[in-house]
Amino acid sequence: IESPPMPPRSELLTVPRRPEFSDYLHPEFTKRIRPGSVKTLFELGGHDGADTLQLAEAFAADVHAFECHPGLLPQARQRCASHPRIRLVEQAVWDTDGRIPFYPVV
Repeated sequence: IESPPMPPRSELLTVPRRPEFSDYLHPEFTKRIRPGSVKTLFELGGHDGADTLQLAEAFAADVHAFECHPGLLPQARQRCASHPRIRLVEQAVWDTDGRIPFYPVV
């Protein structure tokens, strides 16, 4: 399977980095999404759950957040536990079933 060619860099949407937003919560991104059009989100790498909460609120959507880092799970559990639209999945995401090695990024 061949991927389509990337557009020239000048045609890509570029926005200044703002530390108060994750890339997918940046207003330049979210303003392009029709309110109410997103019903379910899959967050692959929920980290500590902070972005997960923001995603659930920003899009009023169900969020399935996947995180497998044992050092991050306690905080993610605490942040997401009481939110009715968030499901924390304590597993890694990969392209095949089975066990894979985990190399934490610090």
